[in-house]
Amino acid sequence: MAGETIMAIAYGLTVQPKDDPFVAAAAQGVHPLVAAAVPGAFLVDQLPLLKYVPDWMPFAGFKRKAKHWRTFAIDMINLPYEAAKRNIENGDATPSFTLSSLEKIDQSGDVKLQEYIIKSAAGSLYA
Repeated sequence: MAGETIMAIAYGLTVQPKDDPFVAAAAQGVHPLVAAAVPGAFLVDQLPLLKYVPDWMPFAGFKRKAKHWRTFAIDMINLPYEAAKRNIENGDATPSFTLSSLEKIDQSGDVKLQEYIIKSAAGSLYA
């Protein structure tokens, strides 16, 4: 229910009642944040020097996990945003934060930066 409301407000997307890909991507993207936020979850929390160790070395498993989890975070932000943009381009968009923000883009400014900010802000609504 909360995922449906957030997707509607942020992107104007209608969520499927079961197995929605956008809600699933958001849940996958948020889970690593929760796991990483636990104090002491990774050895690097106690030995900060480990952050300089190459990925392939022992005790650098946190780096490999972070690279893997990064794809989830990217999908959490990109998938619903791209779907919302497609709906806008097709004329099927419903009122949302993304629609409203994209309509207000200053064409004389850095459009890519403005779109990146809108995409990031919309993605943070779920997190």
